[in-house]
Amino acid sequence: MYCWGYNGYYQVDGSGSTRSSPVSIGASALPSGTIPSISINYRTSCAIGSDGGSYCCGYNNYGNFGDNTTSNASAPVAGVQGSIPAGVMLKKISAGRYHTCAIGSDGKAYCWGYNGNYNLGNGSTSQTYNPVAVSQGAIPTGVTLTDISVSYNHFSCAIGSDGKAYCWGYNNLGQLGNNSTSSAPTPVVVSQGAVPTGVTLKSISVGIQHVCAVGSNGKAYCWGYNGDGQLGDGSYTQAYTPVAVTQGAVPTGVTLTKIAVGDQHTCATGSDGKAYCWGYGGYGNLGNGSTSSSITPAAVSPGAVPSGVTLDTITVGYYTSCAIGSNGKAYCWGYNSYGSIGDGSTSQANTPVAVSQGAVPGDANFKEITVERYHACATASNGKAYCWGTNSYGNLGNNTTSTSYTPVQVLQGAKWGSTASPTSPGSTTGTYLDLTY
Repeated sequence: MYCWGYNGYYQVDGSGSTRSSPVSIGASALPSGTIPSISINYRTSCAIGSDGGSYCCGYNNYGNFGDNTTSNASAPVAGVQGSIPAGVMLKKISAGRYHTCAIGSDGKAYCWGYNGNYNLGNGSTSQTYNPVAVSQGAIPTGVTLTDISVSYNHFSCAIGSDGKAYCWGYNNLGQLGNNSTSSAPTPVVVSQGAVPTGVTLKSISVGIQHVCAVGSNGKAYCWGYNGDGQLGDGSYTQAYTPVAVTQGAVPTGVTLTKIAVGDQHTCATGSDGKAYCWGYGGYGNLGNGSTSSSITPAAVSPGAVPSGVTLDTITVGYYTSCAIGSNGKAYCWGYNSYGSIGDGSTSQANTPVAVSQGAVPGDANFKEITVERYHACATASNGKAYCWGTNSYGNLGNNTTSTSYTPVQVLQGAKWGSTASPTSPGSTTGTYLDLTY
């Protein structure tokens, strides 16, 4: 695992200094082997090790490490066993602002950290510094959880093997989707709402105040806050149960394949290889050639996307959207004051523009992309990473703090110390390895 950027809470490494190029999280509690899942939020970084345990570093004031302490750590510390049964390995982890959740190999969910809004789903509001089992709640016996997503805003949702969604925690805007605004101490089933009988949910994306999912019928369903039309149902009305994203500009017969939820807008890709966005569009972030918001899906204009090129992957940030085409090139649109579009300028783009070649070799294709508020990063077919945009905290990983309006290569960086010891967890339960890389 390699990290870079702001490090005031040791969320990068033990130096506490901002790192402008990647450093290896080396001498720590992390075991050798692969890291199947990683999640970063706010000031905390967490990962699952090859042994199926959880490892976190950075900010821990609310016990969001799950190591039975509230001590910040400059290197990953192992979470304690807590309520996780012996032999159960964690498979996927999701870090929120002050709490963390994971899915175990037993198909159950386990959470730890802040619990003032029933974040942990265990029926209480008591903060806990080690994993507790999310209560069965409305999850039927025999149903296992396959995916989990933790919001910045004190709630969590998961997809069950029955194709239904289950949520718990804070619910002031109906984001739990169970036809109420009452917070839920244990999992509640997301109401059927507009989801047709027999349609299962395949993937889920949680934003700050709204949630969207794609159904097995290729339609999208959203619920929660809708003040900017981000639910895509043709209204600005808050929805306490799933509403169907309207057809809008999506052609008849085209199904939605992937969905990405941002702060105030939502985008999806269709089976026709085109992108569709809805919600707030004041920065051109809907990509349809205007700065008008849309309460139904608007077709993202071709812009600089060549004829015949389809969009395969999409990501949504603050007011910027990016996608990767079937030609291995990246295209972005929307807010660009910090160069997060990567086209060599700071000009807002109301339709897709091509991310400049920059430091990317001509024979390398982009594979995955993610966009944050003011910068973006992508991996390429040559196994390298490239970033562009603001770089005040070393965000671009190129050993500088200079903003770049075109892609720069993330450097190999240095391996961080082989002599530091991990912060000792507050319990003897679990496995702790001190490794030298």
